[in-house]
Amino acid sequence: MQRNANDAISLIQIAEGALNETSGILIRMRELSIQAANGTLGSSERTAINDEFQDLASEITRIARVTQFNGRVLLNGGSAIEFQIGTANTSSDRIAVSSVDATASAIGLDNLAVSSATGAQNALEVLDSAISNVASLRATFGTALNRMESTIRSIAIAYENTSSAESRIRDVDFAVETAELIGECLGLRTLEPDEAFWELSKGEWEGRMPRILPPEVRREVDADPFGYRPPGGESYRDVWMRVGPAFDRWVARYRGETILFVLHGDVIRALLYHLIRFPPERIGDWTIDSCSLTEVSETDGRIVIVGLNDASHLP
Repeated sequence: MQRNANDAISLIQIAEGALNETSGILIRMRELSIQAANGTLGSSERTAINDEFQDLASEITRIARVTQFNGRVLLNGGSAIEFQIGTANTSSDRIAVSSVDATASAIGLDNLAVSSATGAQNALEVLDSAISNVASLRATFGTALNRMESTIRSIAIAYENTSSAESRIRDVDFAVETAELIGECLGLRTLEPDEAFWELSKGEWEGRMPRILPPEVRREVDADPFGYRPPGGESYRDVWMRVGPAFDRWVARYRGETILFVLHGDVIRALLYHLIRFPPERIGDWTIDSCSLTEVSETDGRIVIVGLNDASHLP
């Protein structure tokens, strides 16, 4: 879909660029008409001006006939162009652009000459109308271009959200499998997943390394690493605020029992900061490695960190 929309934008830009050139030619033809309408000119001067005038009119037609995209002529009439930007066979999945004819005759320049003062004067009104016609044709492509760009943004957002959701679901599935495997070894039963312990959502940044972010965004993150929230995602503050209360609920429900949490490092850090009442703004001070173990003991409301970021079990 995105490929189709990008191809459509390329086509529209070619057509719009040709019409822009046509607009420039019409403005030059109007300047020539103003010159030819002046009573100080003789017949030879008007003949020379008219020669250029006619050449420009021919150039407008030539541009319309040769402007094409992938072999399709764009400005010489023909059928409407339909762009397939959806996945189904419905009108909502297509954007159509009406056929455009930008030849000299189509925009009203038939039999126009500036070889006389009267002809030049009459040409002014005709050229004003032609300029208006071309502006209308450009608006047709401009509207379609805006729709295509909006379509690409919508597709990108949908893809981003779908990928993010798929990634989070896969992470949860992996966490459940890991918990079941470890729980079987330790004689623990597996409980249901809790969304409060899901990994920090990076929204539109999902899958992107911080170092490739634009410099101005990087400065905003560095200025407030705890509170900065990427577009469509979460800040570390958001994670810290949801993790702590959720942990307290689980401890209250299974007090006196051993609970195994399979969590991402950012979530573990937020949880530890909640437990020891460490300033959450300093969440970057600690590192939690992949596959490491952290053990916490709770007795009568007293929290003790028994082991922190232990990776000794790894080969």
